[in-house]
Amino acid sequence: MINSPLRLVFDVADGALQREIERCEADVFTAFFGNSEQELAAEYGAYPGVHWLGVLDSHGRAVAASRIFLPVGERTKTMDDVERVWGVDPEEALDQAGVDPDLTVDVGTFAVRPGMAQLGAPASRALLYGLFSVVRANSCASITLILDTVPDALLTAGGLQFQTLPGTTFRSYLGSPSSRPVFCFVDEMLAGQRRLSPPDYRACALGLGLDPIRVPPLSEFQVPGYGAGRQLPA
Repeated sequence: MINSPLRLVFDVADGALQREIERCEADVFTAFFGNSEQELAAEYGAYPGVHWLGVLDSHGRAVAASRIFLPVGERTKTMDDVERVWGVDPEEALDQAGVDPDLTVDVGTFAVRPGMAQLGAPASRALLYGLFSVVRANSCASITLILDTVPDALLTAGGLQFQTLPGTTFRSYLGSPSSRPVFCFVDEMLAGQRRLSPPDYRACALGLGLDPIRVPPLSEFQVPGYGAGRQLPA
């Protein structure tokens, strides 16, 4: 049973809560894609710059989780798999897309527990608000990820339209029967969402209307010392 109120958190300091967030990720990916906790660790654990978002209930149970990577000057999981799985040169693909890897947050996982009833949509939107807040608070501009067709359709229905990375297409990936590597420029995509779906924009971009989930202010998504003094391109 989920107990309200719920709260969105970023990089919790409590080890027990962190383990709970990671268990949530593993439970969802095992249920939907057959990925065990060990497989997730093998696939994502070697990459630096990792940070975590979670949605926790009043007893510290995680109902949603996301593993993300801030740019640290090394190859990301998405870029490695674009080359390994799709056979596409990732640097060339990013260049064609106009994406600067040094300003790009890479999303490894995005997980919301099934059976959440009316809480499922707010939990998903809260994670998205957290993701976009991490991008903004740390002076980044874009996002990359490999997106399964089911959440892809849900995001599109909510006004968030990701673009396929040049040279790639839909194919099976880590238990997903059909996924595609995608990218977006966050400000541009949110401007489109504001036109296409104003209620979703208020939730995902502004953190409004997410009750019973509490979201922290933008300042709490800043990684200490990261991106200080960095200027984004005009």
